[in-house]
Amino acid sequence: MKKFLFGLILCLYSSFASAAQIRASVNRSEVPLGEVFMLTLTAEGNVSGEPDFSVLSPTFKIYSRTVSKQDYVINGNATSTMKWQIGLISLKPGIQQIPAIHIGTEQSAPIEIKVLDIGEAPTTTNTQVAPEASFSMKGEVVNPPKAYYVQQELNYNIILTDSGGLQGGEPVFENNNNDWLILSLGNPDISTEVVNGQTQRKIVFKYAMFAQKSGQLEIPAATFDGHVLGDPMQNMSLDFGGIFNIGMQGFLNIERPVSLRAPAQSINVLPASPEAKDWWLPAKNVTLKAEMLTPASEILQGEPFRRQITLEADGISFTQLPEISFPATPDFKQYAEKTDGINLLRQGLVAGQKKVTNVYVPEKAGQLTIPEISVDWFNTTTQKMERAVVPAQTINVTASDALNAESAPKEQEQPEVTAETNLEPQKNLAPKPEAQLPQDKSLQSLWMALAVAAAFLAGLFLSAFLFRRHGEKPQCETRQFPKYILQKAYQNDYRSLRDALVSWATGFYPEKTITNLNDVANAANMPEFKEQIDILIQNLYGTSKAETFNAKVFADTFQKILKQKRKQKETKTPLPPLYD
Repeated sequence: MKKFLFGLILCLYSSFASAAQIRASVNRSEVPLGEVFMLTLTAEGNVSGEPDFSVLSPTFKIYSRTVSKQDYVINGNATSTMKWQIGLISLKPGIQQIPAIHIGTEQSAPIEIKVLDIGEAPTTTNTQVAPEASFSMKGEVVNPPKAYYVQQELNYNIILTDSGGLQGGEPVFENNNNDWLILSLGNPDISTEVVNGQTQRKIVFKYAMFAQKSGQLEIPAATFDGHVLGDPMQNMSLDFGGIFNIGMQGFLNIERPVSLRAPAQSINVLPASPEAKDWWLPAKNVTLKAEMLTPASEILQGEPFRRQITLEADGISFTQLPEISFPATPDFKQYAEKTDGINLLRQGLVAGQKKVTNVYVPEKAGQLTIPEISVDWFNTTTQKMERAVVPAQTINVTASDALNAESAPKEQEQPEVTAETNLEPQKNLAPKPEAQLPQDKSLQSLWMALAVAAAFLAGLFLSAFLFRRHGEKPQCETRQFPKYILQKAYQNDYRSLRDALVSWATGFYPEKTITNLNDVANAANMPEFKEQIDILIQNLYGTSKAETFNAKVFADTFQKILKQKRKQKETKTPLPPLYD
């Protein structure tokens, strides 16, 4: 009986000796809100199961988790140590409690920490211990305007302070409602300074922000997710009663996450001025200028020439610039080519730039005037409406010899010489000398017969010549134009496609006047083809309602045009059929 009791006591002792001891610790008792701190959970002895970290939510958020195990033998007894390191961030300030964490039937003791609110200074000081790495982030409006209008540029900085080798990307704005257009102003400014004997880096990210609606808005909060290199074995050593003493500090480095947040800020956004009519353009300065892309000596009647208009606005994005309007005039046909826009950076401000090339075709020669172009804008400095103007420009258009030859009146046709033609002089004209008149009537009749025969032969020759010319295949069809047109369509080379279509149609429809794509569509007289031409024009000149150009649909429609023309030629015969 005594032996049985002794054995039972020995078993209970061994069971208690092998039970794990759970300890929890943190690397900082005070931590700023938004910064990551480390919770270390250590289990010495036999461990059964995994820690239950679900008790940490909703007060804390887990950013990282590492686990390590160390096996060793002491006096012939094998044992082990498990260690979990958890990167945590508190979701609210104040005194927070890390609850007891269970592993199987064992648990750790709860721990209290103080989470410092934004701007709150730490209360603990220890001059014998080196200060721990600290990080902070805030946002601020640069030179806040007295009155801020919708779509006006607002300069905003995110300032990140780092004293511990912080690494990571650019802050991210929580612009969930798309109330703001946010543009980065290039690389951040980085400087160093010493604060309370500690070297700190100051990183300034610069942005231009444009409110997209008026009213009381919030400049969105920004978050930063980065990391520093930490030591998972920091302050860890295994002391085995003098038999073994293994120091593990500095054995392995890991990335310790750091999460920072700059809170949202409220701002009042004024609506557009009631004086603005067509387009609201709030800017510090606006310029509008024109440049002739075609030399003055090459401006000919009926020939297209190009003129580029450049609109620039300081303190506005190019996406917010208006479409430039070109007034109609009877002196010119005109159309705008594709618009190009970019954002420039000028003295810390965004400067939007838009360039539009307009094509003019003079309808006549002489001194012609291109109408004035203007853009109304709101000066955010003076808070008044202003107007940028390109004045009317007078140009000299040279007459086109080809057009003048076509429009000149034809010479009056001479009457044909026939047997009935009266050769006697009119009474009001002086008679010709008798020496110049044929004396022999038979000779006169011979001359007359020869003239009639010559006229008849000339008429036959001219008719044959015209008939042969009419039956010839247009020159353009022998130059592989259809194949070239299809090639440019599939390449989405809109300009080359436009030029090729005009050249092709000039030969394909010799009876038509072809000068532009609309003339090509009208000559073809097919609704499906005209629809494809309209889509091509929209994409060519970058209109706001442009549909997607489908090369396959265009090619199928173009092939119908070619087949239609062939069928018409096959049904035409010089003489009517002998039998029905």
